[in-house]
Order: sequence, then C-alpha cells, then structure tokens
Amino acid sequence: MDPNSNHAYRTRRASGTAHPVCPVCDMEIDPATAPRSVYRDKTYYFCMPPHKVVFDKAPEQFLNSNDA
Repeated sequence: MDPNSNHAYRTRRASGTAHPVCPVCDMEIDPATAPRSVYRDKTYYFCMPPHKVVFDKAPEQFLNSNDA
C-alpha cells in the first residue's frame, strides 16, 4: 500500500456522507456502527478502533490539505 511503489495508492478516495471511508486506510465503512472522532468540527469514521487511535494521535497526517 505504498503510494511510491503502487499508483493505485497515490489517490485517496473521497469520503462523503453517502459513502464515508476510513481516513487511515480508505476502506468504506458503515457510520451506524463505526468508531468516530470529531476533529475541527468534522466527524470522521473508522473501520476499526485501532485506526481511530492512530488518527486521534496525529489527525493532520491523514487529511488532505483541503480537509484540515
């Protein structure tokens, strides 16, 4: 999943209300059951609790410049 060695991982999928994706791994998630965090007044959903923990430690590294 290294963006430097695989072009498929260079572009991040867009996360939206209809199809939210985990900001850590880009996996599509179900917001009804997913762990969540609020950062800068925006809610982020995660595919698993460990991804929430990683995001909460340094959210800036997982966000596009227009998200932060």
